[in-house]
Amino acid sequence: MIHQSLRAVAQLPVRLMAAMPDDAHFDSLQRAISDVGWTVFRAQTIADGLSTVINHKVNTIVTSCDLGDGCWLDMIQALQPCRNAPRVVVASPQADDRLWM
Repeated sequence: MIHQSLRAVAQLPVRLMAAMPDDAHFDSLQRAISDVGWTVFRAQTIADGLSTVINHKVNTIVTSCDLGDGCWLDMIQALQPCRNAPRVVVASPQADDRLWM
């Protein structure tokens, strides 16, 4: 039953945007999900990210803590006016305390 659920989730059409200014972090994420078949876009700033969300109908965002023009919280706030805003996952290699609100 669990395996069937996982297979069903893996088949959902995911359009993921990685908001990551660091090439190494983006490359690691892309390698980790390359076999899943999800569409992956990249943004390095919040402005790039908003444009990508609008133009490519992104439904999931993985964002670094710090972006070129703000931070993860700024990204979430910028998405609030969007109809059907994507889900946001914040990733930090340091697992730093700034992620806790």
